[in-house]
Amino acid sequence: MGRPFGKGKKSKATRRLPLHLEHSRGRSQAIRLVLEPMRVADVEEVTALDRLCFPEEAWPAALYRSELGDELHCLYLVVRIADDHRPGSVVANAGCRLYGDQAQITTIATNPEWRRHRIAEWLLLHLLRAVRDAGVTTVTLEVRESNAAAQGLYRKHGFVVADRVTGYYEDEAALVLALFDLDDPHVWQRLQVGLQHVG
Repeated sequence: MGRPFGKGKKSKATRRLPLHLEHSRGRSQAIRLVLEPMRVADVEEVTALDRLCFPEEAWPAALYRSELGDELHCLYLVVRIADDHRPGSVVANAGCRLYGDQAQITTIATNPEWRRHRIAEWLLLHLLRAVRDAGVTTVTLEVRESNAAAQGLYRKHGFVVADRVTGYYEDEAALVLALFDLDDPHVWQRLQVGLQHVG
């Protein structure tokens, strides 16, 4: 049986996140990124990022605010430029919702200018660690059937196709991907190796 995140559980997971990751951007500039819980103050910037990444499926700000208000069952994270809370500092975000011993990843988005730095992978693995700590054994998500890059990331970390939903998106089907047995030490050991490699 899964456990709610709860305020204590979420703060504990947050403290254990490694908050320092160096990414070089250009030849002469190294920018430090931090991964931290999404705040209500981040919502407008996150929705702008959604519109950039998912023009047809972007969430409205009200939905994010609603999710952030359910701290027992929802966890949302942002990656931002360190020590910078000005508009434009959020470069990626991700979130999930708990349903007992199952979790659904609801979103992962990375600014196109920041892709190919394994930021989405960083977010995914931290979400998986958080939900595992909450007692989750199965994680699911939906992805466009044509999105080979995203599917490759999820398959790399043990997700398999569990279903195909025709008409899920306005213009194409979705694949439902699932990661099973997250409580299995062998499954988690493999994910931990990935986490060590990306931060």
